[in-house]
Amino acid sequence: MPRSDGSTLRQDLIQLQKMTGKASKELAPAIIPFNCMNAYNSFLKLRRASLGDPITYTEIKAYLEVTGAVLTSTEIHAILVWDITNINKVSELRQKQQQTSLEGQ
Repeated sequence: MPRSDGSTLRQDLIQLQKMTGKASKELAPAIIPFNCMNAYNSFLKLRRASLGDPITYTEIKAYLEVTGAVLTSTEIHAILVWDITNINKVSELRQKQQQTSLEGQ
């Protein structure tokens, strides 16, 4: 998912891995349980469409209306938790990347 600077999280992780020489566990493929796939796929679509902003209930409602998808309240909660986790992780990785860049100068 491109962010405001045009980079993706994956690109940032690869760059961080090149800079530090350490393998990033975030680049390893995640194993999503089958019963979570509907919610996870919806999360990915909503995350791509949000352009870096947090996913809101309004966006989820619009997504459900437009696509005809059905999500339980538990799945909606999971999407919001995944989103906050993602936003926090991206922020953390960017801070590490900036720190690494400053140390290299």
